[in-house]
Amino acid sequence: MRAVNTKVLAIANDSQNANEGTVGTYETEFTQRLHSVVNTLNSQYDNFYVYGGNDMTTVPFSLKEDLNGTNPSITLTYTHKFPGDSKATELNIKYSYDGTNYKNEFSGTDADGNALNENDSLKMILSAMREQGKMSTGYGSLRDRSTLLDTYTGGLNMITGLSSDTLRGLSDADAIQRIKGASNGGPVVAEEDSLVNSPVALMSKAILTSHQYREALKTNTNVSTAKSRFIKICPTSSTKMMMRRQESATATENWVLSMPHWKLPRVS
Repeated sequence: MRAVNTKVLAIANDSQNANEGTVGTYETEFTQRLHSVVNTLNSQYDNFYVYGGNDMTTVPFSLKEDLNGTNPSITLTYTHKFPGDSKATELNIKYSYDGTNYKNEFSGTDADGNALNENDSLKMILSAMREQGKMSTGYGSLRDRSTLLDTYTGGLNMITGLSSDTLRGLSDADAIQRIKGASNGGPVVAEEDSLVNSPVALMSKAILTSHQYREALKTNTNVSTAKSRFIKICPTSSTKMMMRRQESATATENWVLSMPHWKLPRVS
């Protein structure tokens, strides 16, 4: 993330930032960094996926870019096999720019192959993010589950900063709103933990902004507006991404520390 921040600050002050080729180089760099983030979310330890929650055998994350469509977009897909299901559910988080607003939209396909609308997709995301695998590893008390280590580190929890305990303490409606954050042009609270402020969302926003600026330079259309948006949005997104680094390291450390204790009983 520090490398991304350096790149963003460089291009914001680069005398060549009005050159389409230069902007394209940075867009490519941001895209590569985004893929690196997603690869990290698919980290394995002893053939188990660290950020799979209670599903440790399914590759949890994949990424799809559609930068040449009418509304350029980047979609993060979370694939998760819920308890009792024989197949995995796919949950899509689509980040896009429609020329006016940045949006995050939700869709999916359940374990039976049925399409999920936005509301149902968010309910499934909430269900995944509320999963827990509390375990006694020599710390805490079995009489107080809140003191026990949660070994189910879900990737969506990690990138949003929203713990399963936090979401379990909220009503379904309030929890979904926290997860969703601002969308479709709504106001974004910089400090808010949500999918719209996740590292993937922020990196996607930087890529979409870079791409829009690059296209404006190609066609010599609305260049001033695109440049202003680029200089404003990319450094802000990059700074926010830096805030998640320690959270990721801590979550991974807790998960790995729990590995020797997997055969001990969990408190559901």
